[in-house]
Amino acid sequence: MSVWPMMRVLLVMATAAALGPRPAAAEDMVRYTVQRGDTFDALARAHFIRSGDWPAVARANRVPQARRLRAGQVLAIPKRYLRYRPLAAHLAAFRGEVSLTPAGAAPVPTRIGAELGEGAIVSIGAGGFASFEVSGVGHITLPSMASMRIDRLRRYSLGDVTDRSVTLLRGRARVIAPLGPSGAPRTLELRARRSTAAIRGTEFIVSEEPAGNALSVYEGVVTYSPAA
Repeated sequence: MSVWPMMRVLLVMATAAALGPRPAAAEDMVRYTVQRGDTFDALARAHFIRSGDWPAVARANRVPQARRLRAGQVLAIPKRYLRYRPLAAHLAAFRGEVSLTPAGAAPVPTRIGAELGEGAIVSIGAGGFASFEVSGVGHITLPSMASMRIDRLRRYSLGDVTDRSVTLLRGRARVIAPLGPSGAPRTLELRARRSTAAIRGTEFIVSEEPAGNALSVYEGVVTYSPAA
């Protein structure tokens, strides 16, 4: 499938955005519905990186009596306060020259099953390709002369919320992010220099070009927003 002209791409992606993408600020929050018996102190001990941060969260949520939370109320908690479990991307297939460089480390051997986490950079040489299985969401395939960085792959303990975000540094990427077993969407955020695409139950190609980004949708919905 050929890449659509940029003007048509922008119109299609703007239409998808009108379906209701979340505001950027909401992306950095976990929204938790209070259960009977919850207190901020107990939630902080179980889920915060530093349990002493709960008073700041209570103030931000305008909770006057932090030890008497009301069952059913919704708290907005910044992700930066929360504990999380690292996830990973695994190399599923490759050909030719493929460089896998973990964050702050030397390149690792290119082999099927190689595991990459946050901060890792993947670079594909001339004539090569690589396909990665991204934990819990689908596959990303990079063709010849493409490069990407894994920004976030983590699951927060509170609310079982997951962040999956990568940046396309060069070339193009094909993404397959099917629906989950229950039919629920699984989300991957793919950033390029001029845009961000939130992929939910979709197959598409995004290209990083000197003149801008181009995108071809095979099926599903891609929510688009310009880079800040």
